[in-house]
Amino acid sequence: MKVLVVGGGGREHAIAWKLKQELYGGDELYVAPGNAGTEMIAQNVPIQANNVNALAEFAKEKNIDMTFVGPEEPLVLGIVDSFQEHGLSIVGPTKAAAKLEGSKIFSEEFMIRHGIRHPYSMVAKNPREAMDHGRYMLLYYGGGVIKADGLAAGKGVAIYHNERELRTAIKTVMGKRPKEPVLVQQFVKGQEASFIFFTDGENVQLWPHTQDHKQIFDNDQGPNTGGMGAYARAPVITPEIEQKIMKTIVKPTLSGMADAGKRYRGIMYIGLIISNNVPYVIEYNCRGGDPETQPAMALLQSSLLDMGYAINEDNLNRIKPDWSPRSAVTVVLASQGYPSDEYKKHLGKEIFGLDRDDVIVFHAGTSRLPDGKIVNSGGRVIGVTTLGNNIQEAINRAYAAIGKDNDGIYFDGMLYRTDIGAKALFG
Repeated sequence: MKVLVVGGGGREHAIAWKLKQELYGGDELYVAPGNAGTEMIAQNVPIQANNVNALAEFAKEKNIDMTFVGPEEPLVLGIVDSFQEHGLSIVGPTKAAAKLEGSKIFSEEFMIRHGIRHPYSMVAKNPREAMDHGRYMLLYYGGGVIKADGLAAGKGVAIYHNERELRTAIKTVMGKRPKEPVLVQQFVKGQEASFIFFTDGENVQLWPHTQDHKQIFDNDQGPNTGGMGAYARAPVITPEIEQKIMKTIVKPTLSGMADAGKRYRGIMYIGLIISNNVPYVIEYNCRGGDPETQPAMALLQSSLLDMGYAINEDNLNRIKPDWSPRSAVTVVLASQGYPSDEYKKHLGKEIFGLDRDDVIVFHAGTSRLPDGKIVNSGGRVIGVTTLGNNIQEAINRAYAAIGKDNDGIYFDGMLYRTDIGAKALFG
């Protein structure tokens, strides 16, 4: 058996970590490009995740049996189409189906056509239109959200509640791309939740419901990031709300894509706001979340590889994943200056405490130096993941393993939130 994981972040390390448990001595596990953590359990391949043609050639040359794609960019670029042309099995949506994430405007128009509840939105083609639409949202909804149309690594979003914040939001999102359209959305007050599932385009197998923490500071303050931590299971999605989501969002999404000739296979992540027990779609992602995948993989007790084959065979109803009933928490440690480019001035710091055996350490932005030291090499660096019999126990274990004073995991200048999972306890 030969398996390939595409990507080099914490999500991909978590996927590789789970697959490693399922493979045998003679099997081969590759990660492209990987990081210092995946290097310990697999063979890193020096091919970037967005180099679709090179990845397809590598998989063909190595006779890869199954490929799991972590990040969104290769999916939007058409890696699944390329692999399928070579007769290779791969988990993920085609380029046409991945447009649900690749274009916020496409997904907005899709939701309107299929009657899927989402915040009221307007398209702005330039900063002036964004200002006009933004003022409308302030007048009628008390706030809004500016979203880049295309991929932005989780950072093309800015929230505002007054005109000063609106101007900053427009500058933040459109500053480097003033000629690209943006989506200006109504601000909906509520709790965010991540609704993630495996699907073959018709059948669905749910992940444990998770909640991400997108903003850099405690209490959801500061700019958006790629995600500063996540936990499972999120109590904001009750069984009743889950039924609403399945009936009013998941079913029309999958049937709508299939009817348009874009059957969706792989992992789908629907970002939600739950407001007064009503779910609103705020985004579609065409892969597992990062960091949501880390606690989810820590809870998955059955075979991820089997799920991949069932998806490829359009036979997902034959298999049901087995999830641990425990709780899981992931706390992300980031480089000083993140999420701005300032973090690039603070790389190369040695990371200590990585050999702890009381937590699962998922690497993201890490590199190994010739002398064997592991250093930070990206914005988000480490995902400290723990299990507990309840969410409080998992939270306690995670934070007990972080920090120089705890003889825990640390590196100079690291940033992390101290309230990951708190909403599960206090709402």
